[in-house]
Amino acid sequence: MAEAVAAAAGMPWAYKARMMSSGSNGLLEVPGPLTGGVLNRFLTLELTLTPSAADGIPDDTAADIFAAAAEAWMAAGVRSVLLTLPASAARLVPLAQAAQLPSALASSSSSPSSSSVAPPLFKLHHASPENNTITLGAWLRDSPNSLPLYATHSVGCGGLVLGPDETLLVVREHGDLRDGPDARPSQWKLPGGAADVGEDLHAAAVREVYEETGVETEPVGLMAVRQLHGFRFGIGDIYFVFALRLKDANASLDAHQPLPCPNELYDAAWLPIRDYAAIESLSPMNRAVADALVAALDTDSLNVWELSRLHYTQPPVSGAARSSIMFMASL
Repeated sequence: MAEAVAAAAGMPWAYKARMMSSGSNGLLEVPGPLTGGVLNRFLTLELTLTPSAADGIPDDTAADIFAAAAEAWMAAGVRSVLLTLPASAARLVPLAQAAQLPSALASSSSSPSSSSVAPPLFKLHHASPENNTITLGAWLRDSPNSLPLYATHSVGCGGLVLGPDETLLVVREHGDLRDGPDARPSQWKLPGGAADVGEDLHAAAVREVYEETGVETEPVGLMAVRQLHGFRFGIGDIYFVFALRLKDANASLDAHQPLPCPNELYDAAWLPIRDYAAIESLSPMNRAVADALVAALDTDSLNVWELSRLHYTQPPVSGAARSSIMFMASL
């Protein structure tokens, strides 16, 4: 093992890195198995190993290879690293974690009261089921780690759809599936669910309403936002309630009869708003929406446009802007 360490330390690529300008990104080259990667404007090196490159890293010198590459990255001014491995190279995860921080950083990170065990160079950052990859993160500066976390929140979208005669489109999901056909349905609520990756928020609300009830709608604006801590998998959840209008608002209610999705719903219906608001066991978010609707009824202002103070608009796209939607307050 000592010979392997010495050999790794003596590799010509261990302390050398070359950065080449490429538009707004820098391509960072470290001769050896950890070469390549893109250096973004935050000085984070994003490096993805191919299966063949990962296979070329032997177990007995892997920790030394990772540590030596980190020395080269630091010399090139890299602040942090996101190293993505194919799932087939999962064996490298504990080996990368066993790598020690570069000597300069390790000495500055230690204190007289700290333990003799040096902190790991790489830590788990996230896994991607879609890409079948594992990403590790490394912070290479003697400063607080500001490498962004992965997936701190999930996002859901629901639809507030008003019908004729002061009615509201609501659904009931199946109850506890462990109870089989005898499961009691859940409480009435607005239709909605999780937004898909890459999906616009308003489009998610429209899609969820259609998938769950078969009712076609179009977005008007944003009515409410709910934040919840410690949701699924321990991360937060942000839920957007959109005011939607029927695509054919002139058609009778019979033409918009909901057809509940059998896989997700126990029932779907148009309920009178006051009947819905009279249900005592509504969730806090649905309670807030119901109370707002009743207040609008009491003041004769039940209008989908007025209920959504943030209205949908398509902003002009300039440069490399990735935003495709906006919701602006009506002032």
